[in-house]
Order: sequence, then structure tokens, then C-alpha cells
Amino acid sequence: PRCGSRTLGEFAAKVLVDAAGNLLIADSENHVIRIVKSTPPTVDVSRDTLTFDSDGNMSETLEIRSSQRFITLRSATARTVSGGNWLQITPSNGVLPARLTATVSLDGLEPGRYEGSIVVSTGNTAKPRLTIAVVANVKAPRPPKLRLETERLTFTLADNGEPQTAQIGISTPSRQPLTVSGSLSGAPWASG
Repeated sequence: PRCGSRTLGEFAAKVLVDAAGNLLIADSENHVIRIVKSTPPTVDVSRDTLTFDSDGNMSETLEIRSSQRFITLRSATARTVSGGNWLQITPSNGVLPARLTATVSLDGLEPGRYEGSIVVSTGNTAKPRLTIAVVANVKAPRPPKLRLETERLTFTLADNGEPQTAQIGISTPSRQPLTVSGSLSGAPWASG
């Protein structure tokens, strides 16, 4: 290894380059040795693609890891190709290792396939920018299932011909508003 010594003002340091090419700086006054690695740290992500379906979970977790501790997560940004701002990522910055949450909001999106990405930028690393592909599949809503609560109506005809009324109960487990219309058939004496 090569070694040198230099005094810079009141700062005395010894510098050493080890066999791996790492730079070691010894600060004897502060009793610290600083290592500057010859190869930058690596960063990886737990998943390189996220897929969301409208009938599934709308939130997924990503883990961003580094071969070295305390690497800065400069930014995590959500980008969409179409459909507006349906993709969000939190937190948007921090320190690695980090756990990010990608959330999709399908409000106002028509049925179809939507594409986007999450771009993660880090400090001085071998690959300072990572891109995670994101796909959101929006399916058409299923028509509501109807349940007839009244299966039979019985009328007793009076001699005076006064009309009689009855109600039919229809329900659905869906929370969507529902418009129902109907008609009578096979009873010429009834109107509706």
C-alpha cells in the first residue's frame, strides 16, 4: 500500500490506499479513520414491477436496500403515462434501507390498462436511478345482483271495484345506486 502524510492548516492526516483500491484517511486529532471505497455501493429494489387489479389490493410495499448503510434516498417519484395522477408513492425521500408504499386510486378511471412507473434516485451509488414499472388494470364493474324480497302478490277483488295496490321489495348487496323498472304481463285486469 501507498501511504502519505500531509498537514493542511491545523489538520493532520495520513492517507493510505489499500490493496482493494480503497482510500483510508486517518485523522489522528479526532481519532477517526475514514474509508472512501473504490467501488460505489450497490442499491436494489425488492420488486421491479408492480401490478394492481381493480378487484384487488390498491397498496403495495417496496423495499429499497443498499450494500452500505446510510445511503441517501434523494427522491421517490410516481409517474403515469395516462389517466392522470392515479399513482402515489410515500415517503418521497429518506435514508436506505427504506420501505416505500405505492398506492393506486382508480377513481374516475375508465376500464382499461394504465401504465406508470416509480423512479427512485439515490446518492453516490453504482446505479443512482432505479425504475419500477407499474400497471393498473381497471375492470368494468359487475352488474348488481338483484334479490326479490316479495315473491307473490295476492289481491282480493272487491265488488265495488276499488283498485288495490301492493309493493314489491327488491334489494341488492351493492352500494351503487340502482334504477329499477318493471311491467305486468298475464293479468289483463292489473295495471302497473
